Amino acid sequence: MVVKIEKSIDFMYELQRKGIRYSMTGARDGSDGTGDCSGTIVRSLEKAGASKPGWLYNTDSMHDYLIQNGYKLIATNKSWMAKRGDVVIFGKKGASGGAAGHVVEFISNTQIIHCTYKNPQMNGVYVDNEATTCPYFMGWYVYRNTNANTAPITTLPVTERPDKVGWYMEKGTFQVTINEPIMIRDKAVDGKIIGKVYKGDKIKYDQFTHKGGYVWIRQPRADGTYGFIATGRSNGQKRLDYWGTFK
Repeated sequence: MVVKIEKSIDFMYELQRKGIRYSMTGARDGSDGTGDCSGTIVRSLEKAGASKPGWLYNTDSMHDYLIQNGYKLIATNKSWMAKRGDVVIFGKKGASGGAAGHVVEFISNTQIIHCTYKNPQMNGVYVDNEATTCPYFMGWYVYRNTNANTAPITTLPVTERPDKVGWYMEKGTFQVTINEPIMIRDKAVDGKIIGKVYKGDKIKYDQFTHKGGYVWIRQPRADGTYGFIATGRSNGQKRLDYWGTFK
């Protein structure tokens, strides 16, 4: 069977437009207004031409489903150049059920679409930046369907994977969700404090890095300088937690 990637992605966008809510106990595919990460992706692949699943597979059982429908495992716990339509399963195979796993579909080399729970007010289908959202600390498996039918696209500029220390281009907005104020510094890690941001504040940024035990973003400021803000802890390669949300 030929999977039409654009139909799979369109199905996820349709669930987003419908405003479905995240739940692992409902229909799981959006048909009752709720869905979870694996249920929505499995159903999106079926709508795109994949075989009818025996049941709505979870992150453990969908490995075989992907292979049966022409997907190949192209990377396990290592860097790869992402392409539109790549399906990535997070969590150790055989032990990733429930909250121990996650699955996303890439819509460009830097962005994903997925059904996720962020907090009680923000849960459902979202488009997110993969580097600041994907739970790489769980371990990951990358599947690509080389026989898939997809229309030509223009992806965002290619950047390195965040497994090397350095700054990476990425424009977005970070909104603080923790109760404690976060310091704005004139440089990452050991810079002097030049301001503070508080719960609910939104900060536009243009770059990020993993450095000094944290994930930092760079904030362009009105006077032509930059502020640097920690947004959560890092092990130097992967994000460990979040101090806010990203858009």
